[in-house]
Amino acid sequence: MKPAPTFFEKTVVLLTRVKPQFFSEWAFFYSCCLLVISTTHAQAQSFEGQSFKLGATSLIPELRLDYVSVDNAFRDAVNPVDATGFIVAPAFKWEADRRLLALSATYRGRYGQFSESELDFDDHDLIFRADAAPGTRHRTFGEFVVRQESEEFGTGQSQFATGLTETIEERDIRLQVGYTYGAKDARGNVGGGLAITDRSYNDLGPITDGDDFTAVAPYTFFSYRISPDTRFRTELRFTSFDFDQDTRDRDAISLLGGLDLNATERTGGRVRLGVTRSDFDMEQISDETTFVADINVFFRPRSYSRLDLLFSRDLATVDDDTNGVGESVVDDIRLSWKHGWTSRVSTTLELESERADRECPNIDTVTSGVSLEFDINVRRWLAFGAGVGTSRRTVDSCDPADDSDSREFDRDSVGVHVRMTL
Repeated sequence: MKPAPTFFEKTVVLLTRVKPQFFSEWAFFYSCCLLVISTTHAQAQSFEGQSFKLGATSLIPELRLDYVSVDNAFRDAVNPVDATGFIVAPAFKWEADRRLLALSATYRGRYGQFSESELDFDDHDLIFRADAAPGTRHRTFGEFVVRQESEEFGTGQSQFATGLTETIEERDIRLQVGYTYGAKDARGNVGGGLAITDRSYNDLGPITDGDDFTAVAPYTFFSYRISPDTRFRTELRFTSFDFDQDTRDRDAISLLGGLDLNATERTGGRVRLGVTRSDFDMEQISDETTFVADINVFFRPRSYSRLDLLFSRDLATVDDDTNGVGESVVDDIRLSWKHGWTSRVSTTLELESERADRECPNIDTVTSGVSLEFDINVRRWLAFGAGVGTSRRTVDSCDPADDSDSREFDRDSVGVHVRMTL
């Protein structure tokens, strides 16, 4: 007999039936908060290829080639520039599982060459992870991440900067360890861990001055099994940020509650809601209490269709205030739907929006976008596809004399791609 749908599945079904530099500092702080907003292991991009054996281990390699055309490559409302380019994205996932010890290594790279050389980039994401279970009631993990990512022009720290001749490169080194006491199927589990992040930027003068930082984030949690695939979880986190520019230093304590949804054929992910209290080292800057959220869930209404929802909300800081630092709140939501129409044809639709609510004299922004991608599998190991996308930013300035229109943009893109795997 088919099992009855869970409360989460019923809820999702109902929802689907319902018809200069200081302006840009917020993005840097927002991204560093996201590094520690979730102490659970993040869901990585899935690999679609089949694995092959390497001795007692397995390997999944992938390669994607894109040709893209963009009509406002630098996101400039005054002087839009068209550009075309090629992107090569190799990736692999290696796994070894010896029952009590599981090891994995994942690499994703992206290398771009464009008609406008300023847009060239090379991104790298390398993750090593080990999970060990020395006993039925003892589970540990360790994760080491090395990441280099290039900011696109007109986003993040460079969103209102002019005259840039190279992209901002963000480099992260992160170490995280954790321990859980209690069997996987036990009613209650307790545990804790520690995450350490070191972030640095390439030197682009005042845009990146003082942005390098180190974050140390210990945490503890308690979880209670409320169904075979769902656990209620409450967490207490403490995070200390130490920046090159001392006025940005702060400590934050967060109390969160939510659900862990074990991955099944239909649902999976995590939900975290709570509050964060931020205490700045500078006495002139008042403490801030913020409602925060971290949601990453998926739902499969059918075996060939999948919905993914990501939502985050957290405190950000902007270096433009009488005391040197101003607070703001950023909401980021993304919804994607991948649907297989036949065994060979599939589409992926993505909607996303980011709202930054800042204190004056800083500028409020709303950036939204939509994209649609088509894929045709001509062989098990070979697929061709095409995609279109559009995005725009609207600006709300505190100063009536400010020319907000010059900070807004519309951007369209179109591309074709080839994906190869084994």
